[in-house]
Amino acid sequence: MDSFAIVFDLDGTDWDSWPWYTRVLPKFSETDKNQLQKELFDGGNIVALCKNNEISRNTFITECR
Repeated sequence: MDSFAIVFDLDGTDWDSWPWYTRVLPKFSETDKNQLQKELFDGGNIVALCKNNEISRNTFITECR
């Protein structure tokens, strides 16, 4: 059986994701945009940031689409 996979590295190697997340997360959180940006830039985990800011998985996925 042949296998096929695509691997994405979105931590700044292929795409610098933190600026985009910094624009998206404040729409659904009361946390200061600058604080979110600092946490993301310092390597913060997007899943943990969503959870800590009470942003549901469905909300985040919908916004990403």
